[in-house]
Amino acid sequence: MSLSAAPLTIRGTLVPFSPAPSDPQCRVALEQNDTSALFAILPRGAGIDLDDMVGSSLEIICTVQRPAPEEDEGAAFVHVRSYRDLDFDI
Repeated sequence: MSLSAAPLTIRGTLVPFSPAPSDPQCRVALEQNDTSALFAILPRGAGIDLDDMVGSSLEIICTVQRPAPEEDEGAAFVHVRSYRDLDFDI
């Protein structure tokens, strides 16, 4: 697996995620509103807090971990460094 070097900011809606064979611990994912891309959230760091927030609009700062080319194409997992709940912003 390769991990992005620079942090990335992604906005979207938190949705349930079915466990994937490559990481059965992922239970939620962030779905980008404009592209419908799905980013499975690894339950480490700030990602631990997100299981109870399904349906919330979030902005997350993360590093993206993509599988090696010989593994599942298109699956992206993220390590959340921090997040902001956009439903509560004034």
